[in-house]
Amino acid sequence: MKLIKNILKKVFENKLKGFSQQSANFIFYKIVHFYEKENKYLLQCINTSATFLATIKDIVFDMDILHGLHPVQACYIGIEYATNMKKIDSNLSKKKKKINSYPYPRYGIFRLRYHDRKQNVSFTNIDTGEVFLMDPRDIAFSENLIQEFDAAQSFYIGLLAGLKMNNFSVKNILVFGKKNTPVLRLINNIGKS
Repeated sequence: MKLIKNILKKVFENKLKGFSQQSANFIFYKIVHFYEKENKYLLQCINTSATFLATIKDIVFDMDILHGLHPVQACYIGIEYATNMKKIDSNLSKKKKKINSYPYPRYGIFRLRYHDRKQNVSFTNIDTGEVFLMDPRDIAFSENLIQEFDAAQSFYIGLLAGLKMNNFSVKNILVFGKKNTPVLRLINNIGKS
């Protein structure tokens, strides 16, 4: 009997390896399928058979869904959103009010600090206090790293990685497709009369 317990224990430990039990309490949705023709994702509520369709815009602007995804899938949504940003009409006035808003990370051992002008991301290991500076693409494509961030931070890393892969400036995120934005140009008139 003890042998069976040990075998089962090892099997379950291997399944949870690299993903803490604490973070599993916050995962409510998973992306099951993508329908290319409709450009919609099929999401399933965890531990149920309930599914629903959502566009990438629905997922990004619905904080409950975005925060309820696994960090790896939230990162994927960030990359896809950055890739399709020019195609998506992201009118911010259509943003719906949501009950749950998470202003701080709920799980994971890494916390984002900032991104620099080269679009590299700085993050901290909250257990050791170590500070890292990495390319967001390296973080996004490392499953071991990305799953140690909160889903919202994983989405942001995915967004930065997608922008960097598409050579799209981070400054353009704030514009969201507005055209004819004002441009400030500095002109040097020193030495001219």
